[in-house]
Amino acid sequence: MAHPLNEQQAKAVAYFDADLLVTAGAGTGKTSVLTRKYLQLLEERRAGVNDIVAITFTNKAAAEMRDRSQQAVREYLRTSQHPEVTEYWQNQLLKLESARISTFHSFCLGLAREFPLEAGIPPVTGILNEGEEAIYLNQAITTVLTREFNRDGSDRQLLLRLLLDYGWERLANDLAGLYRTTRESGIGLSQAIEMTVDRLNRSGGYSSDDLCGELEDFIEFGLSQKLTPRGTEVLNSFREKWPFYRELLKSEHSLETQVRVLTEIRKALPGNLPNVLKERLALIHEMLAGICRRLLDQECRERLPVLGRILEEIDHEYSGIKLEGGLVDFTDQQLLARNLLVNYPELAARIRQGIKYVLVDEFQDTNGLQMEIIGQLVGAGYQGGRLMAVGDIKQSIYRFRGAEAELITDLGALIRARGGQVIALSENYRSDRVIIDFINRISQRIFEDETFDYQPLQATKSGPGAGVEFLLTGSDDRVKEAQMIAARIAQLVRESQSGPNPVNYGDIVLLFRAGTSVLLYQQALQNLGIPYYNSCGGDFYHRQEIVDQINLLRLMEQRYDPLALLALLTSPYVGLSEAGLFWLSRKGDLVKEFYECAEFPAEISLPERERLRNFRELLDYLLQNRELLPIPAIIRIALERCDYREMLWASPNGSQRVANLEKLLAKADEFTTKGFHDLNRFLAYIAELEGMGILESEAPTEAELGNVVRLMTIHRAKGLEFPIVIIPELDRQFNIRQPGSLVFHKRVGLGMNIPLEEEAVAEPTVLEEIKR
Repeated sequence: MAHPLNEQQAKAVAYFDADLLVTAGAGTGKTSVLTRKYLQLLEERRAGVNDIVAITFTNKAAAEMRDRSQQAVREYLRTSQHPEVTEYWQNQLLKLESARISTFHSFCLGLAREFPLEAGIPPVTGILNEGEEAIYLNQAITTVLTREFNRDGSDRQLLLRLLLDYGWERLANDLAGLYRTTRESGIGLSQAIEMTVDRLNRSGGYSSDDLCGELEDFIEFGLSQKLTPRGTEVLNSFREKWPFYRELLKSEHSLETQVRVLTEIRKALPGNLPNVLKERLALIHEMLAGICRRLLDQECRERLPVLGRILEEIDHEYSGIKLEGGLVDFTDQQLLARNLLVNYPELAARIRQGIKYVLVDEFQDTNGLQMEIIGQLVGAGYQGGRLMAVGDIKQSIYRFRGAEAELITDLGALIRARGGQVIALSENYRSDRVIIDFINRISQRIFEDETFDYQPLQATKSGPGAGVEFLLTGSDDRVKEAQMIAARIAQLVRESQSGPNPVNYGDIVLLFRAGTSVLLYQQALQNLGIPYYNSCGGDFYHRQEIVDQINLLRLMEQRYDPLALLALLTSPYVGLSEAGLFWLSRKGDLVKEFYECAEFPAEISLPERERLRNFRELLDYLLQNRELLPIPAIIRIALERCDYREMLWASPNGSQRVANLEKLLAKADEFTTKGFHDLNRFLAYIAELEGMGILESEAPTEAELGNVVRLMTIHRAKGLEFPIVIIPELDRQFNIRQPGSLVFHKRVGLGMNIPLEEEAVAEPTVLEEIKR
């Protein structure tokens, strides 16, 4: 930390009486405080490097914390004047190389590998990345739904209802989300179902008889009051319809009909009434909602058993896929560690004895499963002065990997109740006063309806030139907005070069809430010749250098694929001109002519004929040895034989294109090292990554780390800082994420939406509580 500790920071670093939660806004030095706390433990000899567990959010943050700690220890060594002290710091510096400073997943996997028998870890363990996890889970869901659909019996009928309500794709997506959420909460599927049943059984509701009696009293009493002519007309109209409604309410009908009747009754009731009737009308509305909720809850009860069984089958199928390949996903790593600590209490006690202090960064991004692991590491009570958690609830807006924002408020309440402290860091060292004042004014309004109080930041910097600027487009035309932003960037850079503080492209970042529309802004920058790097992802698999390699592999699978061959002949692999393509295909069968002609047509230029011969010989060799060659080797041999890389280097944006090529090769290497060698499976893997919307960014190159405008999501920008920050699409509505059709909350249960033709006057109990 370049600046001295302020009062709040110093208090957090020095406090060891009990457990501690540090709440901190962006730019307040919270990660630096965490590092200083780590060093304070070493300096006061409260713990050695081997006795401390430090959990970070990313591998980059872990590496940064380790590096800062090493630098500080080297400084202690440099100033040490006592042999014993020198020996101590030398020992700690040596141990820092293998210090337990890591992400949650890395720590958990390390713990499981340390005790493999107790953890039940597969003998050969590969780690599924996000894309692979999504693909294998989707494969498991497809297998289970297909199997269930082909079964006879009542469960098949319930599954049909689910499919009719949601559709295959939506049901599969919601099942995937539901499965992940329950696992990351740390609650087992059977427990989740039991909790839901219990909640549904406790949900009350009015009966149709109650509603009929109340409505009839309301009609008579209402008509005896002095109403407006319009009120009297509406109430009389309702009285005429009432016998029809009453008959429907008391008869057996489908759920759709019963809910529609309740909705129609609510719409038919008068609204503008004197106060003497308003309370009775409010009660009727409450009764309508209660009956509707009871009907929907009954439908949920009927669907719950088959839904629970489908989830169990998905878990079994997905686990089987992973076990067969010796693989674990991110959640598995945490479950292995949690189960180890819970199922082997004596071993857990020994592990705790070897941990004197636990530091957790970005606590707002933890989920229930991770919270349970923390509890196991520090022991029951949260009062032994063994934990410091650092976080900012305002930053937990994405619920990353099942993060539960309320956990940080719960931990704060628990620590206070057990005699610990919650210390707030509010001094911002990153932004100018003008910007901080603006952020405070906006944020106080944004967070005014939250369950926590917004804590204003205090600026420590103030200088000329800082400010907040709006570019107003006058419409929601994103193309126009992108063009305006690009033009403003060009103007800023151009006009500032002769001044005292020139603006460079590398000073600027565009932050997006999501990466869905980033390509528009990328194109606008490209049109003005502004260098950029897009880390949001989006078009990696459509880049020409990637498409060429995919087409090469398709030819290995299907030698006579005309589209793949045509694409490769016109790619840098051959570089066949339009004229050459015409002469090669003039007999009507391009594929046959390419593979079977003794000599390529003389009308094709000599260099092109040489390249065609070379490429045909290459394909013959690769096809003959396809079963022997690993997937990455097929690509590498082709690249070398055709000088593909050299041609990329000579092309515009060559360094980026070569880096993208290396990134694809790394993916192929990773695929094969996990035991997968099937070419068709790799092609399907790439196709699914693309089809499932897994946003893959281009490979970073040295140039992209230099003087270029960055395009990134807000989440990816966490912890970074730039002199100029541009936020596009500011007029977009906040992403108040609507829950899917199937959702889970560990304190409420499993909620499901029951789609109806007309909007119901209420929702199922569990879903309503989760939304609340």
